[in-house]
Amino acid sequence: MLTSSKDSSVRVIGSEQEAIPSIDIDVGDNAEFEVLGHNARVIAVPARTLDHVAFLLPDELILFGGDTLFAAGCGRLFEVTAMQMLDALGRLRVQL
Repeated sequence: MLTSSKDSSVRVIGSEQEAIPSIDIDVGDNAEFEVLGHNARVIAVPARTLDHVAFLLPDELILFGGDTLFAAGCGRLFEVTAMQMLDALGRLRVQL
């Protein structure tokens, strides 16, 4: 488990909606940042949880979706309705 990145060169980027102490950089929907020389954009995708975010590297068409979607489906919905999950998947589709 990640406890802190304060003493490391690694920075943890996470949703501004999360109350996780190890997050160094809070980001919200459409925030942009650079990671390893690549442009990245945050996409808020309240899918399995309300505060979930995905990271898109638009120039490379690479998406880090976390646990939004699996090869065999979307998994269990924890904090959202099926309609909210469908909307979140639609947001990802539009971005790609």
